[in-house]
Amino acid sequence: MWWSADRRARRGWRGALGAGLVGLTLAVQGCGFTPLHATGGGRVAASAELARVAVAEIGDPAGLMLRNGLIDRLTPAGYARDPRYDLSVALSEDRDRYGLEADREVTRERLRLTAVYRLVDRRDGAVLVSDRARAQIGYDVVQSDYALVTARDAARRQAAERLADDITRRLSVALKDRAEDI
Repeated sequence: MWWSADRRARRGWRGALGAGLVGLTLAVQGCGFTPLHATGGGRVAASAELARVAVAEIGDPAGLMLRNGLIDRLTPAGYARDPRYDLSVALSEDRDRYGLEADREVTRERLRLTAVYRLVDRRDGAVLVSDRARAQIGYDVVQSDYALVTARDAARRQAAERLADDITRRLSVALKDRAEDI
């Protein structure tokens, strides 16, 4: 029967794929790779350390969006109950126009948010992280003032979310390394 040969070929392909995945898993475990949020063996999960970060106030509407995004990612249960670290962020917003039509009418704008942040250990005052992150979003410039304000707000919200993701990722790595050193 023609279908049984085809079926055996597919079964062989699936078996090879499964064996390859098992081999890859064993190779990754053998190289010393550990997941960022893993616990056990004396390790402290990065998420447990992230939950101890107190995020300072950040001015202006974009700062509020960024702060709320950081709190959501760092301490999903709410504010840090027993804060050990202080995170301060200075945020700047910049817009530039591009996408000109033949009559010199602007059709696109780019919103750029730049965050300069510092993570400080409350116990000894050590600066654990001092870095800069940037996010930019483009949006259409339209004739309606309401639509333009709405597009700018949406771009600001999206850029703040990207910054919150980026900063959280960087803090996770720094706190995981610090927790392993302790």
